[in-house]
Amino acid sequence: MDSCIGHLFPLAQERRAAGVSRTADFFIEATGGPARFTTSHGHTNLRTRHFLFTIDRAARDVWLAQMLLTFDDIGFPDEFRLEFWNWIEALSIRMR
Repeated sequence: MDSCIGHLFPLAQERRAAGVSRTADFFIEATGGPARFTTSHGHTNLRTRHFLFTIDRAARDVWLAQMLLTFDDIGFPDEFRLEFWNWIEALSIRMR
């Protein structure tokens, strides 16, 4: 499916899997889990890391919509959804 953010993700399966792993490590660490992201990749510096990409409102909206679908796909616990959503929604504003 074409998307206004599709170009931000690598087509090669190996590179895409590495990106998924980095993203998971970030979210695990950011929500209080082990420091796997900073141990492997250094300080998060999210805005600096994403500065090369244009993240406009449309891109942000697509990303957030995909996050909602992911909640359902992985069975994200209902009791944590609102708190996590509020956090990633605010995070997405800072990335623009």
